[in-house]
Amino acid sequence: MNIHVPLIRKYQRTKCQTLFAEVYRKLRDHLSDKLQYDIRTMGIDPHEVEAVYDDVIFDLVTNYQESKGSFAGLFYTRLKSRKIDLLRKHGRIHETVSLDDANVETMSEDFNREHTPTPEEVVIKKRDQRQLISFLATGQSDFTVQVLALLSKCSTPTALAKELGVHHSKVSRALDKLRNRYDANRFGRIQDYLAC
Repeated sequence: MNIHVPLIRKYQRTKCQTLFAEVYRKLRDHLSDKLQYDIRTMGIDPHEVEAVYDDVIFDLVTNYQESKGSFAGLFYTRLKSRKIDLLRKHGRIHETVSLDDANVETMSEDFNREHTPTPEEVVIKKRDQRQLISFLATGQSDFTVQVLALLSKCSTPTALAKELGVHHSKVSRALDKLRNRYDANRFGRIQDYLAC
């Protein structure tokens, strides 16, 4: 990217718009893959992401001074900062959701209404729990299987550790092993298994 520095210096001296267009085109060609990656990963309107790139290019091409560092270093630092600002801006926009009083009342009624599972749902849920426990216990140490067996009886890892007579960190490590084996794509939400 520093190969464009002589062109940038020439533009700063002459302020020739065709020279700026050439610098801009070369920089955009150089950054096209990074721009496309950011458009895909940021989840923001592509025009806004492109505008951030264009603003940083314009600002640095018109105001670049070699004494402040390399062009590439300054460019990527400033680009990162501007992308963070854009993400923050959109985070705030998405957080502000207005609810009128009718929606709040409807939501609170739905929230307060409890679902009582039918006997068939309880049987299915218990069967699913047993299958999940069987899968998680396969290939685990005896201690991990003991932790799994007592998991429903104890509310915290510390209580589980007291029940087994070991230090709570050992129980936490066993739970971490089990947590790593759990695949949400395969089994769905863990809360569905715990709700019964």
